[in-house]
Amino acid sequence: MGKTHLVIPDSHAHPDHPNDRFTWLGKLIADVKPDVVIDIGDMADMASLCDHATAAEIEGGRYRRDVDAALDAEERIEHEIRKTKKKRPRKVKCLGNHDVRADRFVERNPRFAGVISKDDLCPKDFKWEVHDFLEPARVDGIAYAHYFVSGVMQRPIGGINPARKQVLSAMESCTSGHSHLFDYACLGGNTGKKYMGAVVGCYVDYAAGYAGVANALWDRGVLIKRNVENGIYEHQWISIDTIRKEYS
Repeated sequence: MGKTHLVIPDSHAHPDHPNDRFTWLGKLIADVKPDVVIDIGDMADMASLCDHATAAEIEGGRYRRDVDAALDAEERIEHEIRKTKKKRPRKVKCLGNHDVRADRFVERNPRFAGVISKDDLCPKDFKWEVHDFLEPARVDGIAYAHYFVSGVMQRPIGGINPARKQVLSAMESCTSGHSHLFDYACLGGNTGKKYMGAVVGCYVDYAAGYAGVANALWDRGVLIKRNVENGIYEHQWISIDTIRKEYS
């Protein structure tokens, strides 16, 4: 019998929006009892560290509000898992581009070295196995990363049928996030082995100001994989609306 994976898509905890959805998510995890929980990245939004952020904004405390929002999201999930007093799932975190904004900011503003860091989002208390941005975490035959890249410029694989494209590029079962859209593909290789690809949407229940009309296109929910073995699984998509109705 294979294992159960629960994949948390990009969830973008933001201090201007409530974190109730993370309490619901913790309750879902407690009910499903997955063997492995995978955060596909960007659990933190870190709006204060966008490419146009200034040192004054950091000094003004916006950075700490962003970090606190992300840590509150983590604590809400962990609280519901602890309450069950059952065997804890293995927790795997794939850092996303928003999660590493602090380190990128420090590269542009070296005087903040040792003051802010992506490590602020990964305290040991939450017991995640942390994988660096774009470093795949391989679990039960599946490669997990915030996104996979291709081409000379190493751009994120996207466009039409991205799940199929990333499998063809990697020739292994692989799962990513980043685009906030859901896609799935199952391909057979020359040896008769099957490979499965998934792009897992997002777990956001608010309209992001920067996204405009794209908000309406986002696939919002959680992906559960059952009977995972050697990269093959049965998948179940649960919308955030269904999760809200069950657990709010």
